[in-house]
Amino acid sequence: DAKWGMRGVRSSNRHFMAPPQAGMKYNHCCVNNIPRGLLNMIQASVMNDGRSIYVNLFTDSETEVTLQNRRKVSVRIGGDYLKNGKVEIEAINTAEDEIILFLRKPGWSRSIRVVKDGKETVSGRITDKEGYIGVKLDPDSKSLINIIFDLNPRVTVFPVEPEKFDEDDWHCKRWMLLSNKGSSVQYKYMTWERKSFVQIGPLLLAQSKDIGSKPEDMFKSGSLCEDSNIGSTVTAEIREAAGGRYRFQCVYEVAITAPGGETSKILMCDYASACKANEPDECHFNAYI
Repeated sequence: DAKWGMRGVRSSNRHFMAPPQAGMKYNHCCVNNIPRGLLNMIQASVMNDGRSIYVNLFTDSETEVTLQNRRKVSVRIGGDYLKNGKVEIEAINTAEDEIILFLRKPGWSRSIRVVKDGKETVSGRITDKEGYIGVKLDPDSKSLINIIFDLNPRVTVFPVEPEKFDEDDWHCKRWMLLSNKGSSVQYKYMTWERKSFVQIGPLLLAQSKDIGSKPEDMFKSGSLCEDSNIGSTVTAEIREAAGGRYRFQCVYEVAITAPGGETSKILMCDYASACKANEPDECHFNAYI
């Protein structure tokens, strides 16, 4: 009913409306999308078409699915894929006929391995043309399925040079005039040079003061997009979070080796943990390198 989103918006600051947004006086993206997003996630996690089951998300969950003719299948998803790339699925088919369990092949993984009851069924690179892998669930059976994703770090580069806007342009004003100081951004901190960012699995990484990053390091000029850095290799190892105000999902030591052989190391955490407070400090975290 959107009450949670309304309470969150109204209690944090006065209602902010961007006139060009939609022309709606009392609507707000948080009010509409927070509750809808929670429901959509639950619905999308495990779906069915009456005959087969589709696993789309790999967050820990337990689902009971009723198919045609009242056939029931339970699907329990576990593992720690954000840290080790591994998902464990326990599927119990109580029906008297075979059922296909389709597993989504996410775009954030370059390759995938699927092992059912100790036997590898699929192994190979992920292509855009193939969205799911089908695994057969035998009649009246219990199956243990293991999925192994590729968590090697990837560097994504701005595809084009960013367009720089004047300070009084609406593209800038909409962020500079936010009534919530924790959400506003000063023009001098906006980035106009081509940058890149590091991703591990579905996680976008960022530097943050909460893990000891310093502004002079986070916001220094230059990037991996420069000609001298094209072809750099990036590796990462998980590190325990030392200090900081929050419990982090993942903290990595990221090593960047330039084509000339020089290696630099930076500490990065998952983007969602980089700043969990309504932080007025514009230099608290940065995802761009």
